[in-house]
Amino acid sequence: MRIIYFGSSEFSGKILEGLKDSGDEIVRVVTQPDRRKGRHLVLSPPPVKVVAQASGLTIFQPENVNTAEVEERLKSLEPHLFIVAGYGQILKETLLKIPKLYPINVHDSLLPKYRGAAPINSALLNGETITGITIFKMTKDMDAGDILLSESLPIYIDDNFATLSERLSKLGLELLLVALEMIRTGKASFIPQDEKFISFAPKLKKEDGLVDWRLTAPQLHNRIKALIPWPCCYTYLEGKLIKLWSSKLGEYPSAAVGEPGAILDVNKEDGIKVMTGDGELIIRELQPEGKRRMTVEEFIAGHRVSQGMKFIS
Repeated sequence: MRIIYFGSSEFSGKILEGLKDSGDEIVRVVTQPDRRKGRHLVLSPPPVKVVAQASGLTIFQPENVNTAEVEERLKSLEPHLFIVAGYGQILKETLLKIPKLYPINVHDSLLPKYRGAAPINSALLNGETITGITIFKMTKDMDAGDILLSESLPIYIDDNFATLSERLSKLGLELLLVALEMIRTGKASFIPQDEKFISFAPKLKKEDGLVDWRLTAPQLHNRIKALIPWPCCYTYLEGKLIKLWSSKLGEYPSAAVGEPGAILDVNKEDGIKVMTGDGELIIRELQPEGKRRMTVEEFIAGHRVSQGMKFIS
């Protein structure tokens, strides 16, 4: 089958890496344009472009995929299927009608739960213990099409966005290869989503990372796991921005007395113990403004931090 693959994210790149050996012809890889990133605003390609280049695949990076020019260009490739995974733009209805068969999406949640742009982040934020992959036929309504395949995956207590995304991409590739075989052999059948269980996972904004120390320790711990590497949870100490990369739960509920954000203890082996709205959170890795990510031991060696100081939101 002739496939046009749409994707941009790390999750999508790992799926493409396995898909190229499926025996199908990937006639085009559509991904987001290169963007400037980091402190030095270096022009960086999306992960999917890196994979496509290494595999010798033809790449197309439209700023806006929903234009008449793009539509004609994709139509001329005469694809049997669109495969979409973590692309970053919504495809309009006329684009979705281009494939000779249909467009399918590899979505990183158990639909209809967590429709939208940030399902992995949302599952971690909400303390879910199970998530999964859904492969569905795309329609004009976001993530609302009939389901071809879905499979669940446990969320481990130590999972963060990076580790969970890695495991979901492996499952996504496995299910996609099964789905392609079903489509090739005429065995694909689709079932409607159960509208009673719809929930949404909206796109993240930078301000979502600002820490509210009035939240409970488990809520903050989940946020730190969910929001790496972007937007990353951040707070302020002595007027300087600090990004929080990893944490663990301390005493919960806590017998300690203190305002949310107050530093209760500083220990290079254990971490920086902070009072929250309910319970204690122990910071294990952090990143001072303009510097690299570091362990608490490294941070303490070069920065003044002590009991009684306070993280400010």
